[in-house]
Amino acid sequence: MTVKNERREHDRYTGQHLKALVKPYFGEGEDWGRGEISTIDFNRNGMGMETDAYFAVGEFVKLVIRTDDAMITELPGVICNRCKMGDSYRFGVRFELDLQGDDSDFHEQLVELELQAATLQ
Repeated sequence: MTVKNERREHDRYTGQHLKALVKPYFGEGEDWGRGEISTIDFNRNGMGMETDAYFAVGEFVKLVIRTDDAMITELPGVICNRCKMGDSYRFGVRFELDLQGDDSDFHEQLVELELQAATLQ
């Protein structure tokens, strides 16, 4: 994809095969149901999503990402950008693996999901 104002540095892949939930990172007792989302695109560094829930740019979130045969839970991220799309919001989330300390498991799982997404292109 060649776009003059493209800010992304890595290839993106369709995220439609992924199911995801999102909630605030620091909200103890927050309900996962607040943030059911549609995934737009995905790579090992982040994802695009659309939801009717509001999250502020710079807000830290936790995600659950799953496919038919894999699931990543409590994945930390930060909202990088947001735009209003009718009654919902479109967000860009950058995964923040260093918030968890030892990020090796998350990294391996994200690489695996990215490889799956690349084969679906």
